[in-house]
Amino acid sequence: MITISKLKKIFLLSLPIIGGMVSQNLLNLVDTAMVGQLGATALAAVGISSFAVFMSQSMVLGLSSGVQAVASRRVGEGRIELAGVSLSSGMVISVLLGGALTALIYPFVPVLFSYLNADAGIAEHAVPYWRIRLLAMIFMGFNYAFRGYFNGISQPKYYMLSLIAIHIMNVILNYVFIYGHFGFSAMGTDGAALASAIATVVGTCIYIFVGFFRLKHLDIFKRMPALSDVISVFKLTIPAGLQQLMIAVGISSLFWMVGLLGVAEVAALNILINILMLCILPGFGFGMAAATLVGTSLGEKDFPAAKQWAYDVAKVGGGITLMIGAAIAVFAEPILSIFTNDQETIGLAITGLQLTGGLIFVDVMSVIMMNSLLGSGDVSIVLKTSVISQWLVFFPIGCVMVFFLKPSFLMIWLIFMFSRLGQGVVYTRYWHQERWGKAKI
Repeated sequence: MITISKLKKIFLLSLPIIGGMVSQNLLNLVDTAMVGQLGATALAAVGISSFAVFMSQSMVLGLSSGVQAVASRRVGEGRIELAGVSLSSGMVISVLLGGALTALIYPFVPVLFSYLNADAGIAEHAVPYWRIRLLAMIFMGFNYAFRGYFNGISQPKYYMLSLIAIHIMNVILNYVFIYGHFGFSAMGTDGAALASAIATVVGTCIYIFVGFFRLKHLDIFKRMPALSDVISVFKLTIPAGLQQLMIAVGISSLFWMVGLLGVAEVAALNILINILMLCILPGFGFGMAAATLVGTSLGEKDFPAAKQWAYDVAKVGGGITLMIGAAIAVFAEPILSIFTNDQETIGLAITGLQLTGGLIFVDVMSVIMMNSLLGSGDVSIVLKTSVISQWLVFFPIGCVMVFFLKPSFLMIWLIFMFSRLGQGVVYTRYWHQERWGKAKI
């Protein structure tokens, strides 16, 4: 039974994280609308290159999970002063890993983009956009390290407030740089990239300010990390980052398969993916809360509590998402009409959205169990499951269907969804087997 005190703890951790993610998605929509004023070519360029940026940064995104797992463990051990060492270790990794990735990718951006889109007009805007965003990769790593730290010490409100400030600044800088205001020349898509890069740098400054002044009693930067500290976070960061990359590759291959069917199918897929990502936001919020609760309990040597926290958070998050999913299934057509008035696209997407509404709570529970495993420090099973799901299940089955069986759009979408749900079954079974408790951090 989930007590009131447990519910309070779950919501105090998860709601600020969910709030930060919702603000990020809303402001991303504003960002898209501002770029959209430049025309379809500019919008397509930013859309494709933004996805390329995500793939480029996927490894540093793993810093959030790595730092959070170590920080929450140290809090549970009663050594909160050492939680800051995980943050500084993450920042060292960001400099080394982010710097190396930037140096490796930057010169080859034109070649790499040609594999994503061959249109010369789109590439003219997309290549410089991608390059400008790459220059802020180290600072993006810093931001994710801070996010993991704040969540790990059960202070997600600082992550939420800082993230909101970052994205508001991004919108303001978009207005200045894209269109040319306050003495600046109009830079178009280059301005959108520059705005995002500067907002990322400013975000790091905000996080450091919070660390020095709002959390000064924790002495976050009291000592530099030893090599062993850096290795400890690095061992968790890389698998988590590779798992993020698998997500990006999975969505890329999905768009590729559906792109072979037709334009209307791609439009329908774009809508379904955006709705799916929006609906599982609570899952990521609850999942990060579970990671902190699990990590802290393991630090306290309370293994039964760690195990139960994952189940309790999954019940709460799954229950809330079940209601969201039911609403989506019932109101599928009106929801789709918000995104498009093309009846062919709506006809293709409606059954897929109804089925997604029915399955979404299972997907969210999968996300929560995955984050519980990340919080325990057992990241290898998460990476292995993602690789198997992507390369041994979804991709080969999808290719066989596309090239030999001529499937419908709905069939490809269902294979994608069931591959995600299959991951949840693996995570839940592995959690029940309790092998994750052996992970050393």
